[in-house]
Amino acid sequence: MHKVIELAEKVKGWVLDILFPISSLPVGIKLNQTLFCPTCRARLPNNTKICHKKSQYKLGAASSYSDAKIRRLIWQLKYRGRTGNSVCLGILLTDYLKNLGINLKNYSVIPVPISKNREQKRGYNHAKLIAKIISGNFNLPLEEEMIFKNRETLPQAEVKDWEERKKNLKDCFSITDAAKVKNKNFIIVDDVFTSGATLNEIARVLKPGGFLIGIETLAHHPLANLKRRLNRRCGVRTDWAASHIMKINDFKTANQYFNAVEIRFFHFISLVAIPFQNLPGGSLFVKIMNNIDKIIFLLFPFLKRYGFKSVFILIKK
Repeated sequence: MHKVIELAEKVKGWVLDILFPISSLPVGIKLNQTLFCPTCRARLPNNTKICHKKSQYKLGAASSYSDAKIRRLIWQLKYRGRTGNSVCLGILLTDYLKNLGINLKNYSVIPVPISKNREQKRGYNHAKLIAKIISGNFNLPLEEEMIFKNRETLPQAEVKDWEERKKNLKDCFSITDAAKVKNKNFIIVDDVFTSGATLNEIARVLKPGGFLIGIETLAHHPLANLKRRLNRRCGVRTDWAASHIMKINDFKTANQYFNAVEIRFFHFISLVAIPFQNLPGGSLFVKIMNNIDKIIFLLFPFLKRYGFKSVFILIKK
């Protein structure tokens, strides 16, 4: 029943967009005139950082979410299928950016991504609709696939605590092509700025100095590959996942975009000790076998790729 009501509301939104298309801003919306500090929300005179100078970005807020008209436009766009509201919000952001007087010549526009499941359920990414308008009005490149959400998260509106908001979004964004990020400027488009957790996480991904810590079973271990083949036949692993398994040569590719600070390999013959680690004397047995692995990897480096687990830290150049 809930899904029927939800579909009815979307259809209603589409019909209203067709019958009463929005082409201008509602009367009375106050437009901001400056950029803001994302840390303390202070206005930035001449759009220059004066307080928290180590902030990774400048915050552009076209208007205030405390304005009931703004809240209604965004709510209808996100939850009632009123995609026409994106035109109105796009006009608002366009006017705001023009008033700032910033040279946007070398900027690209990136909409904040939502998960694939949420986009399929809603039928669109509301931030992408607004970003397209900004891109078109300023003739700027639109990078729709530059950043993607690599896992499901709770909607930020459902997470009230600031620290929990950060945890909810931690490491949930990835970039598709690191080469396109280097020495570039971006306008990140989202609907509401509250705790700043979303933009902070995206800035961390885009800015130099970000890092990635990974634990991976490489594509060279025979037991792992046997399990992968079984999972694929049983439908647990998709064809895409099966063809995107990390290999030792991928670290060479990563060196084009990252400095590989440290890569360690584990569980070559020590893998046989894992089932015994919780038994009396098991932890000592595992430790001895791990030390044997270290000696083997030192004497025969080519065997590292057959370690069951690799741990790596990559830092951006």
